[in-house]
Amino acid sequence: KATPAPPPAPAPQAPGAPVISSPTHSQTKPDMLTWSSNTSPEFDWRADADAVSFSYTLDRSSTEAPDTIPESSAALKTYTAVEDGVWFFHGRAQNAAGWSDTASYEVHIDGTPPDSFTVEFMSGKETYDPTPALSFGTRDATSGIDHYELRVGGGTLKIVEPQDSQSVTLDPLTPGAYAVEVVAVDRARNERRMFAEFAVLALSPPVITAFPRTIATSEYLIIEGKASPRVTVLLTGDRPDGKEGGFLRELQSGELGGWSFLHDRYLPQGKYRIFAHARNSEGALSEPSRDIVVEVIGTAIRIGTYRITYVVAYSFSALLLLLMALVIFFVLWHYRGKVRRLRIGV
Repeated sequence: KATPAPPPAPAPQAPGAPVISSPTHSQTKPDMLTWSSNTSPEFDWRADADAVSFSYTLDRSSTEAPDTIPESSAALKTYTAVEDGVWFFHGRAQNAAGWSDTASYEVHIDGTPPDSFTVEFMSGKETYDPTPALSFGTRDATSGIDHYELRVGGGTLKIVEPQDSQSVTLDPLTPGAYAVEVVAVDRARNERRMFAEFAVLALSPPVITAFPRTIATSEYLIIEGKASPRVTVLLTGDRPDGKEGGFLRELQSGELGGWSFLHDRYLPQGKYRIFAHARNSEGALSEPSRDIVVEVIGTAIRIGTYRITYVVAYSFSALLLLLMALVIFFVLWHYRGKVRRLRIGV
């Protein structure tokens, strides 16, 4: 019996398309549009075992196919000094049967920092506002601005979104000179650093110009002073002994800066330490004025502009009683002596 002929050998097949990756420009899902500042992209790929050579190209077309001229037998390619923009690496593998289909890999390169810009101070580089507002902004032609980083002096870093950069209000600052740093960061993490300086001015403290050193418990406290025009004057009265009776009042200075205060009630007896701050319409607060001390005393008798306190009245009464006792004692002593002399004469 004849032996059957062996089946024909399968026809050679072209390899499958290579699987391309990049150790320098990843495409991790779901973010397929990651930008990189690395202008030297590197590509490698996996191909069928029988692949002997490869053809590849890097261009801006998403549909371009490499030619059929072998470039290398190594599954690795590095480019240098690639311009900014969106690029596509295309590769094909070759074996004895021919060329594979084209595989493509997209990379996004931005090696250029954002454009220069200026930091604007909306109320000027010198302001009484303790929370000044800044304005800044720039563009990045390739990947776009991702965010801004703002720092005042050695303070805390603040992240500012691009849509918020036209008006950024700083946290409250004490009077003084400050340096501000604004960093524009694009989506490839390129940075553009800009610096500016500004000053928060100190508001002049009020001056207390007229006040009584003492008043009676039956009199109202009246104080006058001067401050910057059209500011709020915060007048504070403290009791050093911690007792009740302290006060805090808000007053308005006039066009020329004058202000006055009339307390709306009688003050309890005791000493009061009184001082004032000024606050402008932007919320800036001055240093305190010099302290004054007003003593409120109890009044027993008042004659014109003169007041006799209860202490003085009590002391005077005690002295008067003592004098009267001495007079009575002297009269009695003198009377007893006269009587004794009359008895002896008899």
